Amino acid sequence: MTRLMILGNMVMTIMLIVLVGQAFAEEAGCLQSKDNWIIRVYSEGSASPYSFTLAVVDPVTGGLVSHSDIKAFAGATALCLNPDRVATNLCEIEAGAQSPDVSLGCDSAAGTAYIVHDHAGQLTISTMPDIVRYVVAAPVLQATPASLAFGKVSKGSKTLSVTVTNSGTSALHVSSVTEPAAPFSKISDTCTGATVAPTKGSCMISMKFAPLTTGSYAGSFNINSDGGNVTAQLTGSR
Repeated sequence: MTRLMILGNMVMTIMLIVLVGQAFAEEAGCLQSKDNWIIRVYSEGSASPYSFTLAVVDPVTGGLVSHSDIKAFAGATALCLNPDRVATNLCEIEAGAQSPDVSLGCDSAAGTAYIVHDHAGQLTISTMPDIVRYVVAAPVLQATPASLAFGKVSKGSKTLSVTVTNSGTSALHVSSVTEPAAPFSKISDTCTGATVAPTKGSCMISMKFAPLTTGSYAGSFNINSDGGNVTAQLTGSR
């Protein structure tokens, strides 16, 4: 949906609300799970004039983000219009609105919230650009190489290894590494039960290929973790 379509739908929604009667309070929320930011806009106070406030919720902790990390709408001279509200981390959008009717739209690509509200009978669109995106801390398992090609082994055996790293932003916990079917076998494993730190941490799994008869062979083993699972392919021949 384009930005114009979003804004058009919001304006129509607000016009409908005004036609059927003014609400005493209304809250609007927007969750962008892809970008990991949650925005809530709501009115406060039991009598006119109402003020609209913006809160950005950290999806990791569930708490409100500090107002110093939220930029106010275009043309504002400060990051937060009411810095005295540091205890609640709310930023004031509109202090003199005569109706609490409010609708909210989000543009995830631009990181911008669009607030449509009724100010003294006039529909107004405020924009809140540069909403802070929060990266949810999570582990991500990576196995290198993703497959082991032993090639032709005429006699004896051959050993190859897979290195497991964590490209995420929090600790990776490897729960298990499965055993492949013969003629492949796991001969060493420092990953099962290991905690792999982001970026710098690693562990290793070594597999042996020991074919007894002529032919081509294929197998696999699984690496299971809280940062995803990987199935590594094994191939070889004699």
